[in-house]
Amino acid sequence: MRLGIDFGTAYTRMAALTADGLVYSGSDWPGPIPGILAYCPAAGQICFGTEANRVDRNEALVWPNFKLDLWQNPEMVTGNLDLEQIMTAYFAFLKHQIPPESGEAIEAVTLSIPAYCSINTRNRLYNALRQVFADAAISLLPEPLSILLGYQALHPQQELAGDILLIDFGDGRVSFSIMSLVSNRRELILETQLEMDQGIELDSFVHAVLGPHAQALGLSGKEGWRFNCIILAGGASHTPEVLPQIKALFPDVPLFQGQPDQPYTAVGNCLWATSELQLFTICPFKFYIARKNPQAEEGYELEPIPFDTINLELEITRTYRIFSLPVNSPYNLAKNPGDVEIKIYAADEAPGRSPETLPPRELVLYWEQADYNGAEVVHIHYDLASSQLFVNFTDNLPASPEVELFHAWKARQLAQALWLSDYKHVDKDLLKALHKQLQSNSGESAYSNQLMTTYYKLLCVLQILNP
Repeated sequence: MRLGIDFGTAYTRMAALTADGLVYSGSDWPGPIPGILAYCPAAGQICFGTEANRVDRNEALVWPNFKLDLWQNPEMVTGNLDLEQIMTAYFAFLKHQIPPESGEAIEAVTLSIPAYCSINTRNRLYNALRQVFADAAISLLPEPLSILLGYQALHPQQELAGDILLIDFGDGRVSFSIMSLVSNRRELILETQLEMDQGIELDSFVHAVLGPHAQALGLSGKEGWRFNCIILAGGASHTPEVLPQIKALFPDVPLFQGQPDQPYTAVGNCLWATSELQLFTICPFKFYIARKNPQAEEGYELEPIPFDTINLELEITRTYRIFSLPVNSPYNLAKNPGDVEIKIYAADEAPGRSPETLPPRELVLYWEQADYNGAEVVHIHYDLASSQLFVNFTDNLPASPEVELFHAWKARQLAQALWLSDYKHVDKDLLKALHKQLQSNSGESAYSNQLMTTYYKLLCVLQILNP
């Protein structure tokens, strides 16, 4: 069984891919579970869902919408419980909701993650899942990818391809996600995630924030929007004023609206690994490394790590090296010779959010070792699957993008040229010239006649940006 979990603000939904097919929210499967927590300090008990609704509120702390509060403030505690303890108890509760007569072992569990979840929150959720589903493969999936995959599965008659704008109307929150479904390469790419803060008008956000990002991707211009389609998701998308407003903002763009009772996110979570699609995402975080302050004996300053998480499309199952540093460098904060102390921070700098609503930078890696006697250079890696950073001493991870940077160079360049041909505004003669240039390179060297190849590709990009 492959289990998918959708953490909605008001309800949790589950779906599973079993030997008998896809099951979700039916008479033999748990329906939507209210997102409410109750904690009884005297008994030290915690309960969820309908059981939490029935407790005596004079004897218990009742916490509606606890998930959203924890997502936004992971340090919030209830009694003597922290986020990881609460979520471990919640996942155990969900596990007990699965009908025992299914009789199948759970081999994989996937949880969808909204953009506003911090790295530490994601990692704590991952660890909680590992504790409850110890024998299963655990995955965290960006929520927009989950929704789109679930929508595809439940509406197979609607053929989706090209550049898709997903607008998710949640409880008090609206998110915009631009995705590219490249059918000839079997890739689904999450290009942009934008969160609209409360109190901002929808039309103002579309023109001031979404518009420039779409234009940078070649999806907006003088003649209007160039999305192949728009998908509306979330229960609040069915409020009467939403559909006319979206149609007015995006005229002539095909519009699909999800059904309010369909668990798209949960279904996408349990099906993604069997979809034959490679999934890529941008990461809404920027990393900083602490560096000794040359102007002071005490303290340190934060220096941005030049790993472009906002624009790089990262494969969701991969691990990436984001930084390498000599042990004997200003990045080693240790005061005693021979010791090592490294601190790395992350900040949610997702576009579209006002500075006052962004959470502070959080410590995501703290590594120290006394009397260090290891490698002179250490490497910092970011694992998307578990959403954590770790120190690697050899940099010999399989499928490291740095190791494979020039592997099969010519074949990969030709594949990129094919990708450029998907854009209708790129001149066909220019594409022919690029193909001819690539074919003329008889070797596999990454530097063989690279200047003309780069020239042609830049011309293609300029035509996309300014058709």
